[in-house]
Amino acid sequence: MKKIILLLVLFSQVFISTIEAEDFKILDAKEQEEAWDFAAGLRVSYLKLGGGFTAYDAKHDTNYKLDYDAIGMDNYAASNSLAFSGEWKNWNLFFSASKGVYKGSFQAKQDIFIKDNIIPKGDVVNGKIEMGIYSISGTYDIYENPTTDVALGFGALVLDFSTEFVGETDKVGADSTIPMPYLALSGRKDIAKYRFIGVGGGAYYDGKQDDMDYTVYFITLDARAGYEFYNDGAYKSTFYIGYKYLYMDSKTSQDDGSWYKETDTYSGPFINLAVKYTMFK
Repeated sequence: MKKIILLLVLFSQVFISTIEAEDFKILDAKEQEEAWDFAAGLRVSYLKLGGGFTAYDAKHDTNYKLDYDAIGMDNYAASNSLAFSGEWKNWNLFFSASKGVYKGSFQAKQDIFIKDNIIPKGDVVNGKIEMGIYSISGTYDIYENPTTDVALGFGALVLDFSTEFVGETDKVGADSTIPMPYLALSGRKDIAKYRFIGVGGGAYYDGKQDDMDYTVYFITLDARAGYEFYNDGAYKSTFYIGYKYLYMDSKTSQDDGSWYKETDTYSGPFINLAVKYTMFK
């Protein structure tokens, strides 16, 4: 009789433990599904400037064109960017900021006019182009499983760019801060500890600033592969290597018929360190 009672007690303990284990698994899966993920990343890019600009000055009835490769400005420069993101269920929020500066020198082969300023032909010119990009976007996973997701969404992007050419007697240039609606697309694939991510986006602006008409197109694409070298459940760290391509087309027009058109491309490799924290309910 004692043996029978002992067996029943052992069986009940095993049964209860099994139920508790299954309940824990269900609860853990639910918490995992409802968790908030926060991430921060630092990226260092080494991008090459391409493109150039053309312009027409109505006052002097003069056209001119400068290609960056012809004036020695098609060089590589380092740029830094910082990004933050949050994720809850199928919703994602991203914020990023980056800035790069490109410099070069050349001799003006013709007069260069911008607004009321002129650099005469023959001057030695020092050029500088600065590009700052600030964006915030929200996306939704239109396809998602534990190792793969594809997300689409919208946001806002601000381009803060300036062009300056300093000659021996004068300088010309322009600077603009353009807010734009932004379309964002991203995809992710995990294989064991390896991470593969692709990100793209586009923006468009057509409006007026400082009595000048602006039309701006912007496209950005990047792909990266990474290895998750640290994971303790709540904190994860991943190191990425990737390639970035950015395209900007900007045209500025004045009421007198003068216009200035700049086409820039930025492309090259980058390294990225990302730290992710998962907060459970």
